[in-house]
Amino acid sequence: AALWPYASGRAGRPVVNVDWCDAEAYCAWAQKRLCGSIEGVSGDLAQAPTRASAWTVACGGNTATQYPYGNTYEPNTCNTRDSLLSDSAIVSTFKGCINDQAAFDLSGNVWEWEDACATVGGDRLCAVRGGSFRNDAFNDTCQGFYSAPFRTTYDYYGFRCCASQR
Repeated sequence: AALWPYASGRAGRPVVNVDWCDAEAYCAWAQKRLCGSIEGVSGDLAQAPTRASAWTVACGGNTATQYPYGNTYEPNTCNTRDSLLSDSAIVSTFKGCINDQAAFDLSGNVWEWEDACATVGGDRLCAVRGGSFRNDAFNDTCQGFYSAPFRTTYDYYGFRCCASQR
């Protein structure tokens, strides 16, 4: 049996309803790592707004664009609130939501946990990036992020594994 089996009819969609620990554990199991700092070590949440991470570099691609597909927001290019789908989509459904390295859905679809955390006021918070089908242009940028308690699960929180450090 799979670690996180898909519900009926959900095959091909991002795995959701996983907290930061689930995401990190899955990536380790797959011999990868949860996307975070470029150096392959855990990032610092306090630096998330201003530092480049493996996730932000992947999103903007070789040209460091604002969105995976360019610098100008284009409604309905990715699965954002504008698409009116109101749910995650099968990966690569939105053919224009791709960067110059052929990575799909780095904007919209589901927020993706990032390996950038900090303890704030007694709570362990971690970054999620990329926005979701519930968000608009501001949250769906390559630099946009939100911090959430690391045990948070929603139907619009997922993750992406990055290659392991060599």
